[in-house]
Amino acid sequence: MSRNLKVSVITVSFNAENCIEATIQSVLAQNYPDIEYIIIDGASNDGTMAIVNKYHPKISKIISEKDNGIYDAMNKGINLATGDIIYFLNADDRFYDNRVIADIADEFDRTNETDVVCGKTQLVNAPPGFTLPARHSMETIFSQKREIILTQICHQRIFCKKRVFDKTGLFDTQYRIFADYDWFLKVYTRGIAVRYIPRYVAFYNFQGRSQRAGYSALHEKLRIILKNSFWDFIVYTWDKFCAVLSGLLRL
Repeated sequence: MSRNLKVSVITVSFNAENCIEATIQSVLAQNYPDIEYIIIDGASNDGTMAIVNKYHPKISKIISEKDNGIYDAMNKGINLATGDIIYFLNADDRFYDNRVIADIADEFDRTNETDVVCGKTQLVNAPPGFTLPARHSMETIFSQKREIILTQICHQRIFCKKRVFDKTGLFDTQYRIFADYDWFLKVYTRGIAVRYIPRYVAFYNFQGRSQRAGYSALHEKLRIILKNSFWDFIVYTWDKFCAVLSGLLRL
């Protein structure tokens, strides 16, 4: 087990009294010795902070104040973090098992050149019969910009060195739904080393904000792609058009 890297786990929350305790317990159950746990709450007005304060002695830093959305809260966590590695675990998500952080730290320990490690997530609350489209292997996705554009890489998959944010900047808070998607495109275009491992790292709530946002989410994603490249915008819209057409033809 790596004992050289400090890992900062950041949970952002707002009115999460129904789920945050399981999230906190999954962090505290990790068997890795050097974890900094940070909770950034958006001034919840339910019982969230009463639950958080139950675990106060075991949580490194707690902030509860109004913010400008989830990515503003995540940026606050980054600025507070003192770890070598940063990971965001939402208030309705959980670690897959108690060895996740230890195994991820070992992956980073293998080479100092790896700045991002990406694992797998187990969907929770997905609609009956829902399956993720099997486009290509994850190794292929991470090696081709087109596949990065076409595939949604949720931040619950991603552990990164804090130094990565020195190269990409923080999350762009003009994006309310897909700032993590925008950030990962910056990771790729700046040539930052990413390693994929076929290991489950978290239970990921499918019914999160991006799924509830509908057309607002699609509009924001298109803005991000167009900002990066007009050609990538054409590729993405054509791919989605073909997918819709294929679905209609099967009716």
